[in-house]
This record gives sequence, structure tokens and C-alpha cells, in this order.
Amino acid sequence: MKTVSVVIPVYNVEKYLPKCIDSVINQTYQNLEIILVDDGSTDSSGVICDKYAQTDSRIKVIHQANSGQGSARNNGMGNASGEYLIFVDSDDYIHPQLTEKSVEAFELYDTDIVLYSSSRVDEDGNVFGMLSYPCNSEELLNKTQLLTMCAQLPSPTMFMVKLSVLRQSGVTFTSRVWYEDLRTIPKWTMFINKAVKLDAEPMYYYLN
Repeated sequence: MKTVSVVIPVYNVEKYLPKCIDSVINQTYQNLEIILVDDGSTDSSGVICDKYAQTDSRIKVIHQANSGQGSARNNGMGNASGEYLIFVDSDDYIHPQLTEKSVEAFELYDTDIVLYSSSRVDEDGNVFGMLSYPCNSEELLNKTQLLTMCAQLPSPTMFMVKLSVLRQSGVTFTSRVWYEDLRTIPKWTMFINKAVKLDAEPMYYYLN
């Protein structure tokens, strides 16, 4: 069974962090490596991370001086060892079957990346919008199609990708800049040969 590395950059999100982590540890697919990168939080977020690590051996906590979200993602990615990788922001949460459905799609389509849709929710969990890549579900996409879509919607939280592809690219997030996603993700697509979008309900919940 292949391992999914889940990288969660954490900074001053004590109110939302437990729900985020719970949504990951309770995945129906359990072969996970969960990397919490505390980016110099000044609230209790770092303590929360350490407490979760004491109760679940799959959790690894990295504490770093505050360097920004891009740096935290890079640190988590650099310490990942799974075959597949996803990013989850620490004030968001994920569908219980996100990792299971994504791994199934990798095996079924022999793809480099699996895309999924995201629901926009408020603090009470009410859905008021959706983010989705403009393509048909379970349609195999080539590099050019993927580049076009990721330039329009460069979100690192709406896909699972082979870690080997990211390592091969040598591309990392830029630290302490606005729109680090747009500076990074389109470059990754140049190393991806085949992509597919899940035919499923939104798998990610983005807290607005």
C-alpha cells in the first residue's frame, strides 16, 4: 500500500487547527505520513501540533522560525517520503475519502496528478460556492491542457501529485511573496505528462 504524505503549514490557527488535523487522521485511507510545519506560531498552534503527534505515530511536527507559508510548504515537502503528496491549509479541512479516491484514480489511470474540486465554506460549514478545474471528470488531460487550467486556478490544495514529479522539477515555493502559488504550480505542470480529475463531490473544504 502506497503512502500519501500530507503537508500542513501551520501559523496562528489554534481555532481551526484541530478540525483540520482530525479530518486528515480520520481518512478512510490510513497509510498516511502527516507533516505539520509550525511556522513560528505565537498562539497555541505549535502546542496543538505536538499533542497530536503524541497520539498518532503517523504525525511528524517541524517547528521553524517564521518564514512564510511558502517556506513551510517547502520544509514539509523536503521531509516527505510518500509516493504521493497533498497540501492542506491549516484552517481548512478535507473530505473523509479524499486520499482513498485519489489513490484509486492514480492506480486506475496511471497518472502523475489527480485533481479535485473544492467547496467554499463558512465557519459553520455552510457551503456557499465551489472551485473546480474547467474540465470533464475522468477525462485524461495532457500537459498543455493542465498548464492552461493551473494558470487560471493555481491552488496547491486541489490536487494530489506524485512526489517524484515535484522532486524532478526542482521547483519550490518562493518565500515571503504574494501569489507564491502562481509562481510555482504552472512550472510544476511542465513535468507532468498526464492528469485526471476525480468524478466525485468536492473533496476539499476551503474556509473563507
